[in-house]
Amino acid sequence: MTSNFYIHIPFCRKRCTYCTFALVPLRSDMKKRLYLEHLTHEIDEYFTKETWGGQQNRIPARTLYFWWGTPSILERDEVSKLMGRFSLSEKCEISFECNPEDVSREYAESLAELGITRISLWVQSLDERCLETIHRSSPSTIYHALDSLEHAGMKNINIDFILWLPFSPPGETLSSIKKLHTTYPHITHTSVYLLEPGLYPRDWENASLNDTQQYDAYYEITQYFESIWWHHYEISNWARPWYECRHNQNYWNHTPMHGFWLSAASYEHGERYENAHSFNSYYRGERVNREIISEKEQYTESIIFWLRTFSLSADTLSPSLQKRLTQEGKIEICDEKIRLTPLWIFEENRILSEILFS
Repeated sequence: MTSNFYIHIPFCRKRCTYCTFALVPLRSDMKKRLYLEHLTHEIDEYFTKETWGGQQNRIPARTLYFWWGTPSILERDEVSKLMGRFSLSEKCEISFECNPEDVSREYAESLAELGITRISLWVQSLDERCLETIHRSSPSTIYHALDSLEHAGMKNINIDFILWLPFSPPGETLSSIKKLHTTYPHITHTSVYLLEPGLYPRDWENASLNDTQQYDAYYEITQYFESIWWHHYEISNWARPWYECRHNQNYWNHTPMHGFWLSAASYEHGERYENAHSFNSYYRGERVNREIISEKEQYTESIIFWLRTFSLSADTLSPSLQKRLTQEGKIEICDEKIRLTPLWIFEENRILSEILFS
């Protein structure tokens, strides 16, 4: 049985322009209540089956992550009720994702009182025109949310950014990261994601960074984090030492994980599966995309994860392939581990193919 869990909350106040997640805009408190009733039942049913019932028999959770759509759409009592379904270890990492517009002083204080240990705040950009185009918060709302979290005593905060958003000028992402780091010392983690192809309107192409500007932006960001001694522990994630997200690290080393909610994925007993992607099917308890992960498949996935987390052993590659990729500037060897060079991060899949099929 796993001791790592995450909970999906499938509601948002509005859908961001680039979003393809399984979620709906929340227009009815009744729909949320119905969902939370089923979610609570799902959690209790899982523990009854896995531990023969009883809160006292439940394995203490090491990590608990409240994830997308928008966990911060929940009221304090709703969060408390969900947390109460778990036995939490003394050092459990409890992460909670927030939209800036939901984070008032009162809400931040309530999360701190409940024992939330880590906040992930969706910033994406500080450019006002960019935020307006993608239907996100204003810069002033982002600053207010961070002020509220600081006032509540939250000391472990992640901020999320996305490269290649429209109307975000060259250098804006790094400039915004530096500005927030300087202003808010309790920011301990930063994620910078690339917008996936096809997840945006076509007219964004002429309003966004070109390929060369993206490469330059990512390289400058890596150089900045290197200069302040933050740990680049996954392609898109940097953390102050000892503040890496333990929950996310579970995904990259095949640690068993169980997800609750619509479309939530789980990996247990060598099997990966998902809850149904529609509300009606979820309420019927249906699961989809079930697959047994063979040893060969797990090893292949491990190569992918190790490459993304800069932990792929150099001796995994033949000497000739290692030499060629190094000479081509695609990889570098650090402490006997392979690291993709910043300019080749965007070509991860190509390099992966060379490694797997060489």
